[in-house]
Amino acid sequence: MARIVHAGIVSLVLVLLLGTHDLWAAGSTVRGQVYRTINGQRAPANGIAVRLNHQQRGPSVYSYTNTDGMYYLYNVPSGSYTLEITIASKQVLKYPITVLDRAYTDIAPIEIR
Repeated sequence: MARIVHAGIVSLVLVLLLGTHDLWAAGSTVRGQVYRTINGQRAPANGIAVRLNHQQRGPSVYSYTNTDGMYYLYNVPSGSYTLEITIASKQVLKYPITVLDRAYTDIAPIEIR
């Protein structure tokens, strides 16, 4: 009985790992920074919502900026997207971007006001 349960668990783990292989498939990490200018100095914008929308498939992934104003969107397939930066649930800034088939797609820093 124990061998059957063990074999079943091993089979389930293999199915889950192989079935979700696409989650770890090669995709780019989209990264960038959001900042504000305060008294002429750049200051990181923490906690800003960042969303990536695929032009045909709709919303893809989202994240928030960290204390350095950086955001990271992982395992993004190559293609054309709209990067949306949402400020205080009111203002949405939209930028067309192209994600390339490489490890990282770097986005130029974005200033919010």
